[in-house]
Amino acid sequence: KNPNMTVLDYPALKKDFNENQTVKKFLFDNQPGTKKIKSPVMIIQGTADEAIPYLITEGLKDHLIELGTTVRFVPVDGASHRQAIVQKNDELIKFVQQYMPAA
Repeated sequence: KNPNMTVLDYPALKKDFNENQTVKKFLFDNQPGTKKIKSPVMIIQGTADEAIPYLITEGLKDHLIELGTTVRFVPVDGASHRQAIVQKNDELIKFVQQYMPAA
């Protein structure tokens, strides 16, 4: 052990970090789809995504629309989590250029 090092109190390094009230509040306050987003949002989702199931993302899209967020939802038939973004990269670039142009 280095005596010159300061031991930092990172909640995630503790066995019960998910019971930390600060962590709980942060996760609750920052759940996706709980607040209207002022800027347009693009969601690209593979229908064969095993990391984030398609139905979960579709539900997120529907809820964001209910909140008044402008959403461009781009399903990619048969694509996995990584394949979807690669296959729709050109559309993503156009979206970014349209809604987040460089000054």
